[in-house]
Order: sequence, then structure tokens, then C-alpha cells
Amino acid sequence: MTWSQLGLQKKACAFLNVEGYYDALLAMSERAAEDGFIRPEHRELLLVDTDPERIIEKLQSYEVPYVPKWVDRKER
Repeated sequence: MTWSQLGLQKKACAFLNVEGYYDALLAMSERAAEDGFIRPEHRELLLVDTDPERIIEKLQSYEVPYVPKWVDRKER
């Protein structure tokens, strides 16, 4: 995820969230975006689904958007 944020690669990160296993991690990433620690666009690099076939489809079709690397204080 960090490499995609920095523009070193163009890939997303996928979580197969079986029985809510990753719910706490995903909530933390949402909070980080809300509090300005990461851009909301970078939070969207985390693809989530409960179905293996759908998560693979999401990975195959996802395109990483260009977003500036740093959060400017004026944006907060």
C-alpha cells in the first residue's frame, strides 16, 4: 500500500474479510482517513470483500489513481 502511495507501484491491497476478521483494521484505516493521516483516495487502495472470486475481480479491474504524496496542512 505504501509503495502505491509513493508511486513506486500501481497495485491495490486486498482483504478477504471472512466473518469480519479485518473489521477492526478497516475501521482504523477509515479513522486514519477521517483524521487526515492518510488521504481518502489512499484508503481506497484497500479492497475488501467476503467472496474470493469478487476480490480477485476487484484486484484485476482496479486502477490506482494519481494522488499527490503529501497531505498539505491547508487541506485539513
